[in-house]
Parts: sequence; C-alpha cells; structure tokens
Amino acid sequence: MKTLVVGVLAATVTALLMSGCGRTEPSGELISAADYEKIVSRLQDWDLKPTEIGEVEMPCFSVNPRGLLVGGGSLEAYEYRDQSAAAVAIARVSPGYHAAQLAAAGLTKEATSPHYYRGDRLLVIYRGTNARVVEALGGALGPEFADGTSGISCSVGA
Repeated sequence: MKTLVVGVLAATVTALLMSGCGRTEPSGELISAADYEKIVSRLQDWDLKPTEIGEVEMPCFSVNPRGLLVGGGSLEAYEYRDQSAAAVAIARVSPGYHAAQLAAAGLTKEATSPHYYRGDRLLVIYRGTNARVVEALGGALGPEFADGTSGISCSVGA
C-alpha cells in the first residue's frame, strides 16, 4: 500500500512538472497574416507587458507606425494595405549601410541597435536589447532581415 501511494504521488508530481503546473510556454510559431494586433498579442503571451503609445509621426515611410514601449525599448510597427506596399518600405532598409556611413563619418552607432523584422504587410523595428523581445519577434515574424548595422534610405513622403 505504501509503495502504491508513493508511486501515485511520484506520478502526480512528474505530471505537474511536465505540464508546468498549468502554465504553457509562449508560442514560438510564425504568425500567418501577421498584423499589429497579433504582434501585441504575441508580446503579451510572452508576458512582456507592451505599452501602446499610439501612432508616431515618422517621415521616412508612406504610413506612420504604431508605437509600443516594451522590454526597456521601443517598437515601431508599420502596417501597409498590402504586401507590395510593405515590400517598397522594406526595400528602404539597407543592411550594412548604416555602419559604413558611421565609419566614414568617424561616428559610433546608436546605443540600442535596431532589430528589423518583416511580415506579410508589416515592417517592425525594435530599438532595444531585451533578448526575450527579440526572441518573441523572431518567433512571430521570422529572423531579422537586417540589424543595427543597417540604415534606412529616407526621402520625406516616400
């Protein structure tokens, strides 16, 4: 009888540990048809407590991004009407361009290297260093397509 009780108790403890005591791990799957709301939801799933700051006026792209404060940094989410409009914006990001320009001018790069992600109709720029935010965005949108050494080719109203 004692062996049976110990066995049942051990099985129960093992099941609880394996299930995380009712907690589930945040999803790391790519989001199909990603949009701003789905990105906010993913960050909330990861318990990153994003704070919406609303639309931010930015001159470099044809739409203004919706801004978030998350993980000690800021996030800009540019949401376009279709994939081709998003592709035009994404083409403005030049991997390595920023580092070359800074080196030529004898300057150092910004303290928080931006992380660039793309979705179907999204361009997302996270300016921060929180590894969990980077992991959540990478899981949601795929790997960064450009990093802090990149720059944006900007002409007002483009």
